[in-house]
Amino acid sequence: MQGSPISPLLSNVYLHPFDVELTGRGYRLVRYCDDFLITARSRPEAEAALNAAARALASRRLKLSRDKTRIVAPGEPFEFLGYQFTAEGRVLPPPSLPAVVAERMIAFANRHAARGSAKLKSTTRKTTDFVSRIKDRLRKR
Repeated sequence: MQGSPISPLLSNVYLHPFDVELTGRGYRLVRYCDDFLITARSRPEAEAALNAAARALASRRLKLSRDKTRIVAPGEPFEFLGYQFTAEGRVLPPPSLPAVVAERMIAFANRHAARGSAKLKSTTRKTTDFVSRIKDRLRKR
């Protein structure tokens, strides 16, 4: 089934209990289909999250790919879903991202920024700067 159009839906349905378990334990999880990352404040917390993820997946009869799984220190670059996260905090879209998609992403971000201006005022400066850097980077493509 991997690679078929229904594969993302099936993986999201099958892995929902995984999401519930990890977020219920207080871990900050980002998952898209069968790819995920967990943010942590320290190396011991990251190791505990890795062990919790491995146990949660094992309960679903799945196991982590040791080739793709690693702990990344703050400031160390990494890739997730084709996006490059640099040591400087920049996010670089994959080179294969068509310009029209980049423009739509910018338009989407602008619409939500306009709708939620009151919410944006309450967000941290760091988050606002992060969104601005993504929009600027996409415009340069």
